[in-house]
Amino acid sequence: MQIQAAHSGYRSDSQRARIGKAAQEFEAMLLTSLLNSVQKTLVTLPGNEQDPVAQSYGQFAVETMAAAVSAAGGLGISRMLLAKLMK
Repeated sequence: MQIQAAHSGYRSDSQRARIGKAAQEFEAMLLTSLLNSVQKTLVTLPGNEQDPVAQSYGQFAVETMAAAVSAAGGLGISRMLLAKLMK
């Protein structure tokens, strides 16, 4: 789902699309960082040892989940960024 601009302003549709995509990617990066922290906490719990392959898959899963959450509307960070950047 691409985030659409709420303000028409002076920007073209292609500019709004690029800004929306950048805001969505930024939110995905923030979510990845947050989810990585959660994953590292869970992995370091006693009795929760993982091999390197499992850790790589875990990292891939975190990145994929963050991108999917952001694409589905995320936490609203990308919408706030887009609204501010479109003024």
